[in-house]
Amino acid sequence: MTKFFDDRTMIPAGSLRGPRVYSTDLLPELFDPTDPDGSVLTAARALKVKMLSRGLVTLNGAYLASPMGVLLLRAYPDLLDGPSILPAILSDKDGLGDLVSGSTESYQAVGVSEAELATHIAEVEGRIRQVMPWEVADVSERYRARLIEGLSSGTSLIHRELSATGAYDAARQQALLEAVAALDLGRSANLRELIAEDVPVPLQTLLQRYATACYHGIGTGVVQCETGADLSPLSRFKAADMILTDRDATPARLSEETIFIRYFMARALATIQARFAFETAVIDDIPFGSVHRLSGALAESGFQDRYETVLEAFSAVTAIADPGEALENFADASVASAAVELTAMFEKAIVDEIPNYSTREHLTQRKEMIASGSDVLLEGVNATPIGNFVALAKTMRSAAKALGGGVETIRTRSHDKALASADERRREDVYEIVKGLGVSGLKKASLLEGIAAMTEIQGVATRRA
Repeated sequence: MTKFFDDRTMIPAGSLRGPRVYSTDLLPELFDPTDPDGSVLTAARALKVKMLSRGLVTLNGAYLASPMGVLLLRAYPDLLDGPSILPAILSDKDGLGDLVSGSTESYQAVGVSEAELATHIAEVEGRIRQVMPWEVADVSERYRARLIEGLSSGTSLIHRELSATGAYDAARQQALLEAVAALDLGRSANLRELIAEDVPVPLQTLLQRYATACYHGIGTGVVQCETGADLSPLSRFKAADMILTDRDATPARLSEETIFIRYFMARALATIQARFAFETAVIDDIPFGSVHRLSGALAESGFQDRYETVLEAFSAVTAIADPGEALENFADASVASAAVELTAMFEKAIVDEIPNYSTREHLTQRKEMIASGSDVLLEGVNATPIGNFVALAKTMRSAAKALGGGVETIRTRSHDKALASADERRREDVYEIVKGLGVSGLKKASLLEGIAAMTEIQGVATRRA
């Protein structure tokens, strides 16, 4: 551990409690140098929504020193004015300066001089008061393994998507696997360059989405947080991309009981933030300093610890090897009750407060909406993955419906009907799924009651939207 960490509060990943999310909103591939202002606005909105809806946002500290990071702090100097942003920095680094790789041409291309970069790094280092140290260890090899796992499988979703382009035959697959196996993944740009230079154009976008999703999944496990997909239509990385990393369809993973447990948990987490859908203009109005204070209100209310009990309930049930037994022993009533309770706490701490930041202009002019749902993967307790509706529908052999409907509840919305239609589809699907579960009648009744309680919360939110 370097001296850089001696002067700051260190927060290990294993010590985190309550809702927390891993952000890759500052990834280099999400930055458009031809529209830097748009990229910065997108990142700022996504970070604010995640801070408000999840309490704590961890991000790779290296990206605070990227061109996007410099421009973001230039536009929002109060980004670090509070504890809700937690940079994760390699423990062998002496500071952000060590994380700047390559030449400064990419900075100069967006109007950032070497002098401004040096000043920026010094100022950001001076303002980082808490940090998550992490070890590189085998992260690169885990990333490589995840990439190869999907690309080499004949049944993985990414393999099927690539094959559908007509440009991915056995020879192309072998060439790509060999290239990835030999690539230095210690520098994430190497893979981006490989895809751009050595892969046919029809495959590039899909492969980059897959690579980003794999990178995000590995990072999520390292920091032990929820996966945070980008929430703006301007962003190229969506929660739907995470299904590209699905492994082979083994019976254990695809049993109805296993799928339903994951769905039930995703539903519970979505319920907690069911009312979180606000105008982007209002989100834009809230300064980051105020977002930190609002986010802190959740921790003060006891929300964080109560939320953790929901995650622990899932962790306990997934430790049971037999899916049927796991579902029979799942404390669904407790989870549903906690979700309803946490919804009220969340509304009091966050939702009721945010409209106070709406200006008179915004009260009379409706803007597009941005919402944070829990239809994203969760890798919280012990980095255990929790599936979402997109994954559920895909595993139930309804991929087209998932991509066309499930994602609707996590992207930005401009129409109220999107909320109602998505919720109605879910309600219909879940009752059909419960009917086919191989569990006792009492358990089915209990599950339906739990779903009904959570659905009512979301139904009220839909009617209010």
